[in-house]
Amino acid sequence: MKARVCELCGHQATIYCASDSSSLCSTCDSNVHQANFLAARHLRRHICSLCDSLSGIPFSGPASPHLRNVCDSCSLRKEVESVPCSLSLSSSSACLSSTKSFAEKKCLDGAAAKIASSSIVTADSGDATNRPTRRGEKSKPRTAMEAKSEDIFVNWLRKLGLKLNGGQSVVSSASRAFELCLDRSPVMPLRWSLAASFWLGVRSCGDRSLATWQNLRRLEKVSGVPAKLIVAIGSRLVLDLRARSAGPRLDLEEGWAES
Repeated sequence: MKARVCELCGHQATIYCASDSSSLCSTCDSNVHQANFLAARHLRRHICSLCDSLSGIPFSGPASPHLRNVCDSCSLRKEVESVPCSLSLSSSSACLSSTKSFAEKKCLDGAAAKIASSSIVTADSGDATNRPTRRGEKSKPRTAMEAKSEDIFVNWLRKLGLKLNGGQSVVSSASRAFELCLDRSPVMPLRWSLAASFWLGVRSCGDRSLATWQNLRRLEKVSGVPAKLIVAIGSRLVLDLRARSAGPRLDLEEGWAES
């Protein structure tokens, strides 16, 4: 592209005056627009030294010698071209490496979350033991899970100090409720399912003296599950058990805990 020239002296133009429709070099611009007050009020713009397009914002008065006569587009292109190729490649590699590391960390965090959500408290120590989480599991893992849950229910009976003459009924009813809870809500934390199923077993054992506020508070302390959450999940389990066509029906009595 042909460079603009000053219309007075023929040198390369650096400033364009829209009022005069003329391109001027810095020396001629100073002579013209500082000649009188009216000429000094003319709005002018700098001319880009690379592409000869108008750059910057319009100004009046004397032109500042500190302003660069380069438009934004050319300035950006110069900065990009000044970056060494090796530095650009290393930055890209670092970006890809960082993205890969983030993706790997996210996968590991997701796997850890699955393991944590599938943990189950042991009957005595409360330590976490992993369990399979797939619904299409074979009978052997489910049988082991049922045995583990029964051990926990028996341990909770002992810790709550409940009478063992109805303990077998409590464990049996709680185990059926826990099995249904696993089928209907496989993503629910096992501790919640165990506590709600156990309380359902206590309420359905036929001994009203066991389903008391004090025992619910004790279960809250032993299981670590809030009493309100135990009651809420238990109420949902009651509806699911009543709607279930197969399996024995639990004889649940309405009590204060459901209200």
